[in-house]
Amino acid sequence: MKSLIIVLAVLIAVGLCVCTIRAENRQVIGGMTLKAVSFEMDENLVIAKGKASLTSKEASVKADEIRIYLEKGKSNKLVLSKATATGNVVIHARQTDQATKTSRVVDATAKSATLVQGSDSLELTGNVLVKVTDPQLEKPAEVSGDKVTVYLQKLKIRVDGTSDKQAEIDVTPVENK
Repeated sequence: MKSLIIVLAVLIAVGLCVCTIRAENRQVIGGMTLKAVSFEMDENLVIAKGKASLTSKEASVKADEIRIYLEKGKSNKLVLSKATATGNVVIHARQTDQATKTSRVVDATAKSATLVQGSDSLELTGNVLVKVTDPQLEKPAEVSGDKVTVYLQKLKIRVDGTSDKQAEIDVTPVENK
């Protein structure tokens, strides 16, 4: 369970953190690339619409729309305040443990994803399914529900279902032989 939370936390840090912006139909954002059919931008907001994707070496986020909210930080530079992905959200990330050189893969789908800087949480909502493939697991771990909240600093996860469909976590660790 702790591995799942760590993976989800890394996924968000890698997949949705944004620092600086450059114009075109392709935005370079802190070592990441933002692509879309169209962009709307002003001083504090970048909206990528239509087949929007945010990719880096380690992760990608795809959605119908990605919004990146910026604010002036302590050194008067623009920093991320909030990032949202809405409509057919698909997240894919790979994390390699530097000590063991093993890697794990996280794939998630949802109707929306929101990261608010300072709130220390990532929220996936709407028919959420998260799959984690890890060598320490017998089979990919699955987390599903209507809402999944990952508390990044606390390494805590909350999964909520609805009255019609319960939340579910399915994790099978590899047994020691």
